Amino acid sequence: MKKIGTLGLSLLACSVSLSAQATRKVLDPLLQQKLQDPAIVADELRHFLLKKVPALPPVGSETALHQQAETLRKHALTTIYHGWPEE
Repeated sequence: MKKIGTLGLSLLACSVSLSAQATRKVLDPLLQQKLQDPAIVADELRHFLLKKVPALPPVGSETALHQQAETLRKHALTTIYHGWPEE
């Protein structure tokens, strides 16, 4: 019987602590603060993404460039439309 009373008391204590600790009135002003200038964020994101873009390999002549472009175009189109009917 003592274990049931202890269990009931602990469940009651847990249920009291489950209520909301912050209200919308308290959180809204905190969430509306700007942490960083949007221009700085955009610039840092641009620099980060440009580091991820691989460099294009050098091409010797104009015909080789067109041939490589056609190869890349075909690969992109087959990747994009993979599984679609050939209508």
